Amino acid sequence: MPPVFVFVCWGVVLIAGTVFERVIYKRIVPARPGPGWQPTTERFVDDQTGQPVTVYIEPATGERAYVQE
Repeated sequence: MPPVFVFVCWGVVLIAGTVFERVIYKRIVPARPGPGWQPTTERFVDDQTGQPVTVYIEPATGERAYVQE
């Protein structure tokens, strides 16, 4: 196995990890989403800001929004 192949593989792994992280971890928004969104019972404290966060869901699509309270 040529050494270049190892570097290419690690590059692909790093890029895939970065893309995966941006898709999985959603941003926390300061305002509640529009009509049709429902709050869930899921609440937590954001580690970075120390502020409480409420999770809202759009029932038609299953999309989730993280709202700073």
